[in-house]
Amino acid sequence: MLETSLQKSIVINNSALRCQKSIKNYLLLNQYVALYSLIVRSLQIISVILLFSSCKLLVSDRMFRKGDFQQFISEKDKIEDYSIRPGDVIRLQLYTQDGFPILDALRMGGSQGANGSQGANGSRSIQIGQLVSFLVTQDGYVDLPIFGETYVRGMKDQELEQFLEQRAEELFVNPFAIVSILGRRCLVFKGGNASVVSLETRPTTLIEVIARSGGLQQYDRADKIYIIRGDLNDPLLYEVDLSHMSNIADGGMIVQSNDIIYIQRRPGVVRRANAEISSITSLFLSSSSLITTVLLLRRN
Repeated sequence: MLETSLQKSIVINNSALRCQKSIKNYLLLNQYVALYSLIVRSLQIISVILLFSSCKLLVSDRMFRKGDFQQFISEKDKIEDYSIRPGDVIRLQLYTQDGFPILDALRMGGSQGANGSQGANGSRSIQIGQLVSFLVTQDGYVDLPIFGETYVRGMKDQELEQFLEQRAEELFVNPFAIVSILGRRCLVFKGGNASVVSLETRPTTLIEVIARSGGLQQYDRADKIYIIRGDLNDPLLYEVDLSHMSNIADGGMIVQSNDIIYIQRRPGVVRRANAEISSITSLFLSSSSLITTVLLLRRN
């Protein structure tokens, strides 16, 4: 009987020890959970403070910030047609009164023009299909057959046609010229997206360019549209607001070749802050869970 009582006493003591140990582990776990929750809340508060005190972290993809530069042009120029600029490619067709193609005859009589080759009179030409085109240099000149070096920068297509017809009258009877400008394009930046929009031979308005680039998306700002024009060392800067019907006329301004159109995007601070905080919190939760598990296993 004594031995049986002793065994029962040992069993009871072992059960009590296990129960006491379980209670200690439970209390310790509660302490870890409380500490863990406190750290998580503190980390969230610190993350919010850091993110909102340095908003550049949330809008690091924003381009062309105005800063202290305020030289924006308020009056939008009403250009009715494109003007020829360096980098444009001129396609020239010249005919006599009865429709005889003069330049075709010159090419057949001289060396054939090819991509990047020289034409009959040594002019730098680019052959696209059956038609030969000529590149406008950075100083505004183009080397044309018959006419040689010709300054064309700033001319309209029709002005160049009239100018060449007047010069060709010295050699041909009632000649007429057809000038087409190739390679006209502009760049459109919207948030993290960019596109190159080709400009047609007829004038293309700002609204048309925006439409051809895909239109405005949910977070694009119609009231913050910037147009950068000309030499990037000293550009002309336009700020356009298309958020009101009263400014709809500004959408009709003509986009020029090589214009840069930047449409500002709403920063989405709350959305980006939540994403940043979630990523930080998830990393901390994973690390804390692993540490807590290891500590509990070691105590057991």
